[in-house]
Amino acid sequence: MGGPELGPRSESAKEFDHQENFSAQEALPAEDAWVSGPDVDPRGGPRHQAPPPEGTPALDTRARAVKTKYRLRHSADFEAVRAGRKGAGDDVLRVQVRANAVGHPRVGVVVTKRLGGAVVRNRVRRRLQAAVRESLGSLGAYDVVLRPQRAAVAAGWGALRASLTRALVVTGAAQ
Repeated sequence: MGGPELGPRSESAKEFDHQENFSAQEALPAEDAWVSGPDVDPRGGPRHQAPPPEGTPALDTRARAVKTKYRLRHSADFEAVRAGRKGAGDDVLRVQVRANAVGHPRVGVVVTKRLGGAVVRNRVRRRLQAAVRESLGSLGAYDVVLRPQRAAVAAGWGALRASLTRALVVTGAAQ
């Protein structure tokens, strides 16, 4: 085990020499020291915040959807409408209806993956819900299931509304 002996002033001991010069007691801040709060930029100035939005506030997106009272929510209800086999449609939209005992219309939208990705399907679903919301006043006590076809993805608002109105009149759901 030969080799040079490491003493207090050897090379490896010099790395840690600076530690022996620090005080063992922690320095406390002065009584009147200023401590920044969460609303202050650590570089010294107040944080800059965006100005308040101008114009009318955006509508809540949930307010635009068809209310829960008017929605078909259970798969058994969708199956019952499908089993009724009363429907109409065209290349944009297929509509199936069935009379219900609830006393008001209920609507369900079925958008399959063959129409496209999630963004496309959600856009078609939202557009159909908006079209139905405008037609709820003219519907009788029916359960209505809407099945958009591939042409609904590219159809304009007028074509979508016309297809829905035509199908509801043919099935007898619209008054």
